[in-house]
Amino acid sequence: EHVWPKSYGVDYSGPDTSDLHSLRAADWSVNSARNNRYYDDCTDVSVCTIPAHAEAASDTGKMALAGTTGIFMPPASVRGDLARSLFYMATRYDGSEANTQDLQLSNCPCDTTFKMGKLRTLLQWHSDDPPSAEEISRNSILCEDYQHNRNPFIDYPDLVPLVFLNDDDTSCPACPDSSPEDESADDSFFVESPLTLNRGAVALIGFNSDAPKSLQILSLSTLSNGANFYVTDNGYLGTSGFRTGEGTLKFTATSDIAPGTTLNWIDGDSSSSFGDWSEDGSFVLSASGDQLYMYTLSSDMSQNFVFALQYRAGTWDDEMVQGVDDSSTKGALPTTLTGNFAVALTHHDNKKWDGGGLTSGTKEDYLASICDSSEWSGDNGNAFTFASSADAYTVVPSPTPSPTSQPTVAPTTSPTSSPTTSPTTSPTSSPTSTPTLLTPQTEITTAANTTNATNATNATQVTDIEELVLSPANRLSINYYHAMVSLVATFIHTIFIFM
Repeated sequence: EHVWPKSYGVDYSGPDTSDLHSLRAADWSVNSARNNRYYDDCTDVSVCTIPAHAEAASDTGKMALAGTTGIFMPPASVRGDLARSLFYMATRYDGSEANTQDLQLSNCPCDTTFKMGKLRTLLQWHSDDPPSAEEISRNSILCEDYQHNRNPFIDYPDLVPLVFLNDDDTSCPACPDSSPEDESADDSFFVESPLTLNRGAVALIGFNSDAPKSLQILSLSTLSNGANFYVTDNGYLGTSGFRTGEGTLKFTATSDIAPGTTLNWIDGDSSSSFGDWSEDGSFVLSASGDQLYMYTLSSDMSQNFVFALQYRAGTWDDEMVQGVDDSSTKGALPTTLTGNFAVALTHHDNKKWDGGGLTSGTKEDYLASICDSSEWSGDNGNAFTFASSADAYTVVPSPTPSPTSQPTVAPTTSPTSSPTTSPTTSPTSSPTSTPTLLTPQTEITTAANTTNATNATNATQVTDIEELVLSPANRLSINYYHAMVSLVATFIHTIFIFM
């Protein structure tokens, strides 16, 4: 894991993100507790969580702090090591290389200006915990066998106070919010979705946070040419919306996409078999756990949530306040996605939905399986291989709901009466008007041009009436309608006999 948090300026694609002098093996749970907090002492039990996690050393601590990402205190045995790693990073990276920022250490930490801290505390940790034989050996191994450069503050500890001066923190300015440009206010990227997708129209069925970072998505409804949707790893806070600082993907269909199609996103590849991907900000799945939200946009740029997935703790987080109790790996569940429209998974770097052999079913069948965490498998270190396919799964139409009740009162009379006398002449032409049947909610009109057409007419009437009964707006019994059709048919037939 990164000693210098990414949110404080370490790029996702530059040399700083893979610099071994800033990478350490870490317990996943403890690293999640550390998250993107800056370093400082945290010993007051009234405001600090001590230890920082049940699996952490007893002399660790953490604290939420309004207006910042919060603070973290590592074990005393490695405080000097971490301080010297930070001194190295602030010296090595000044923003002059592509995909890097000017990393700084300060007594006024701020993630939006890439100032990590707290400098005064780091200077003290460096003094209290000088380089050990193990740290010196690691520095040599990284230079000789891997990266071929050294951390000079391990070789020459006395350089530290000469390079890093303890600045004043008596009046720290407020840490500014990210600018609209930083937070992806690109009018060409965030646009009203031409097709508002229903919940569960698309669902995530796989991801890799190990290289190559990727997603697999299953379409459960038809996506017409030009339709789009968004996927973001920004944490959802709740009523206050999304936290900022991470990235968003947009998929735009370049042809009609049938239900059952699998869509893939692979980091660095903007094209797919069925559409184009574009990216705003920095969309990077965290190996420490993350959350993903899929949505379309309304004309007022509000989100219409479609699906969500979390793979950090197996449960969704409560509502949060940015800068107080949020983090890049925490997210709340949108209230519109309760039910089988979201899944919370325990942590693995990489996950895929197995589905228990389900390859044909309704949209509801698939969502029930996808949202069952027991039907997912995971792996740490080995990424899954995902493939786009137009016929990977078969999605059959959902059954139409049957009527739930029958009329309580049956009709006491026929819709009309039969003729009392026979016509005096045989019919010379077809009837000029059509007998009608009035129901409580609709008027059904039938006609017969000849006596030989009666049976066909009856069959048509039965089909029409069944469609009406099965529609949500009509809750009348099919048996009732069949009885009415029989009366109408008898009436029509009688007319033709006596005409």
